[in-house]
Amino acid sequence: MRLSSVSYAFKWNGQVDGKISTFNVESSVDLCVAELIDDDRHCWDIAALHQHLTVEDAALAQGIPLSLNQVEDSMYWWPATDGVYSTKSGYLMARMGHVRGWTARFWGDRAEIWNSIWNIGGPPKLCQFLWRACTESLATFGRLQQRHIRDDGVCGVFYSAQESIIHAIFLCPSVNQVWELSPFADLLRDAPSDQNFVDRFAWMKGKVSKSELLVLAALAWATWSYRNSVVFENPWQNRDIGVLGFLRLVKDYKSYCNAVSPRAPAAVTRNMWKPPAAGLVRVNSDAAVISEVAASIGVVLRDDQGVILAAKVKRIAGKRSVKVLEAMAARLGLQVARDLGYGRVELESDALSVTKSDQLDKGRHDSVGFDYR
Repeated sequence: MRLSSVSYAFKWNGQVDGKISTFNVESSVDLCVAELIDDDRHCWDIAALHQHLTVEDAALAQGIPLSLNQVEDSMYWWPATDGVYSTKSGYLMARMGHVRGWTARFWGDRAEIWNSIWNIGGPPKLCQFLWRACTESLATFGRLQQRHIRDDGVCGVFYSAQESIIHAIFLCPSVNQVWELSPFADLLRDAPSDQNFVDRFAWMKGKVSKSELLVLAALAWATWSYRNSVVFENPWQNRDIGVLGFLRLVKDYKSYCNAVSPRAPAAVTRNMWKPPAAGLVRVNSDAAVISEVAASIGVVLRDDQGVILAAKVKRIAGKRSVKVLEAMAARLGLQVARDLGYGRVELESDALSVTKSDQLDKGRHDSVGFDYR
């Protein structure tokens, strides 16, 4: 159930000669996605999924939300969170490749790393440095040799070692003493030796606090800058003062941002339930992930006196994102309210992507923009 090209979009109903990729040799070669859907119940036909697909693909298929209405299929750009193509997302897709891009966007383990980089709290140039290091975009001699720009990739300072990003930032004799004198010396001695930078960053992130990670990143930025000055024969007059200058820059930037950039007001969290206005029904919805392939959604309806009018819980099979599950819970709550004849309702959820009115009204094209309006 991997719809990996434009032509695959028509495999839902067999409008073109497209086939579903599956390892089940007993399945019909003319099988279409429409045959895996229970049209009466507006959901996947679980028996058909497991009959024709592998266990892994069946779980992935169950994670695709289906509309409750008979709407026409539409295409959306999955690398973007809003489903709309942009030059930026297209460029990122081209750089990463299709399979790697899909993994990073949905099931990859790098999302937490990228979030920690861009929210580390340092200057934008520090974030850009970390991102370039993690994506192997720093111009080391080793990388230049791989791109056939240089004949060799030997370190410009320590001529018996290949110049990788890890070597340039942590291991080169020109910067090694900086780390030996830092609070992270013992930590780095325990670091696995076969890591690339993104793996080492992830490893270090799990060993230190957020404030310590910022200091560690500033030191990495300083060692990279200092070593470049040595390689290109314009070394700093005093290495230690230069490194302290980078640390001071990062510290001052964080203090300045805290002083002049007021935090955006966070969503108000109440310690107790507050009734809606007179004549309205409050719909509270929530979702919980039970396992990798199962989740649960639930809703409660109360009137303006706090009396429970209805409640419903539903088990969801398949691998879905939390955002999609929260949207499905909201849709279930509105569905129950409609079935019981309540026309004036308030929707309350801990997912801002669901409750924001501009997102409810907007014709979204992503996996959350289905019919819970």
